[in-house]
Amino acid sequence: MRRYLLPIAVLVVALAFWEYYVVAYDVPKFLLPAPSSILKAFSQNFSSLLQSAGSTLYVTLLALFFAVVSGVLLALLFSLNKVFEEAIYPFAVVLQVTPIIAIAPLVIIWVGIDNVDRAQVIIAWLVSFFPILANMSAGLKAADKNLQDLFQLYEATSWQRFWWLLWPTAMP
Repeated sequence: MRRYLLPIAVLVVALAFWEYYVVAYDVPKFLLPAPSSILKAFSQNFSSLLQSAGSTLYVTLLALFFAVVSGVLLALLFSLNKVFEEAIYPFAVVLQVTPIIAIAPLVIIWVGIDNVDRAQVIIAWLVSFFPILANMSAGLKAADKNLQDLFQLYEATSWQRFWWLLWPTAMP
């Protein structure tokens, strides 16, 4: 019981102190609003917040879908063709290390100021693409060397090697 009540009690005391501090020292609302003011604004704007949350969820899921599809497909191409990987992977790394704050204005200019939703999806895709690509590539490369030798010994095609060795290894 203490495991649940103690954190709740600390939260209540912290909120009470926060409310007291803001009122007692006349802290400006723009600097630190009181918890009661935050709750009031939240209740007054709940439908707007819900609509914004829905829009954010839509952009997030769409960008995640595109990042998974593009990251997995590119990693699969990397696993099937080492020359392709050596040619393209450095560009993916450069894309990853470039700060998104530097890329975002360019994306907005390219898609147009009227297409904010499309720009948000592209920017969210950029953020999530590289981790998916890097982890999928690492998973495809994690196949046991002895099993790879066995597939080579049995003269498996690159597609057989992919479907029966690399793909199952990458899934965990």
